[in-house]
Amino acid sequence: MFLWDTTERFILLPELKIIHHWAPTRYRNEYKVEKESEFEVCPKCATPSRSVHHRRWVKISDHPIRGSGVFLTVLKRRFRCPACRKVFTEPVQGVRKGFKTTERFRRDIKWACDNYADLKRVTKAYGC
Repeated sequence: MFLWDTTERFILLPELKIIHHWAPTRYRNEYKVEKESEFEVCPKCATPSRSVHHRRWVKISDHPIRGSGVFLTVLKRRFRCPACRKVFTEPVQGVRKGFKTTERFRRDIKWACDNYADLKRVTKAYGC
């Protein structure tokens, strides 16, 4: 279990826990993860909600580690607010709302665009 603890701290975003890991190819690692929290706060009225309405899987690209691409498949819960009755999806720290990439992946791509000779090399290195 110690290996999973260090992997979670090194690879994953805060609040995420590994459910399953596999490597479909030599240059790709995929992690099935879920967020651990007791409740979420409604973005419209700031009321805490514990009522889970639905769950869905979201695939997020993360920065490569040692040349292997990392993809996170996150189980996100959808909550129903008890006050305003709206349904909202829990946010994942490190991923903007509506985006399919992590902030550190976006920072790495920006750094690569500034430092690589051309964008073709960035595309090959980051698989985007």
